[in-house]
Amino acid sequence: MTLEQRKSLLKEFNKDIDDAPWNIFAFVAREIYNSTDINASIRRLEDIAGVGRLREIINNHFFSRSRLLRCNKVLSELKRIITTIMYDETYFEAEYLAKNKDRFIQESKSLSPEAAKVIGGLIQKYIPSEKDIIRQKSNIEQVKDRIEQLQGKLSTINECYLAYEKMTQAKDQFTESEINELSALFSGKAITVDPIQRFKYWSAMYNCSEPNSIRQIVARAARAQYNTHLHDKSRTN
Repeated sequence: MTLEQRKSLLKEFNKDIDDAPWNIFAFVAREIYNSTDINASIRRLEDIAGVGRLREIINNHFFSRSRLLRCNKVLSELKRIITTIMYDETYFEAEYLAKNKDRFIQESKSLSPEAAKVIGGLIQKYIPSEKDIIRQKSNIEQVKDRIEQLQGKLSTINECYLAYEKMTQAKDQFTESEINELSALFSGKAITVDPIQRFKYWSAMYNCSEPNSIRQIVARAARAQYNTHLHDKSRTN
């Protein structure tokens, strides 16, 4: 094939790819030309180019991370609303009115029968009972507690996410068995090891690691995750 023919083919190929060198074009063309399964060849080329891994990195680093941060933002806003309700003057006023509801009804009876009937009816209809206030207050506090629990779990997930990233960037600082263990632990897979022993192990690793080192950060996340597993297990027993 002449030089001009090569240039012509390469120009046609580069319509969708920015400045691919001739050897890349030749490799792709040869792979497709000799293929008996086009889809398999495309997957092979993607593996070689690292497209699959790149797609995985983009999804994990940006999209999953984005969803995590968005959830935390929503929970923070919900907690702000709940806290505002709990400390709003209307909330305290309703509590005050509920505690004095019976007194208001009694005092309204000093009015004329017709007025007492109207006022008493309005009090009964629009002022909640103490039981209603206690129930609503309990419900609000339960929602607030639940939000804080979810925020704690998100914080742990975020710490695991960052620890996993650091571990993958410094694999030389971890043994193969540690990497396998932590990959399963941080990805939320079922635990097949003894959480008590592994909690003790990573607590020891945390204490003997250099302050703020990658290994100490990863150990702290692992210890927290095993502690969560132990806490969840104790609640179900």
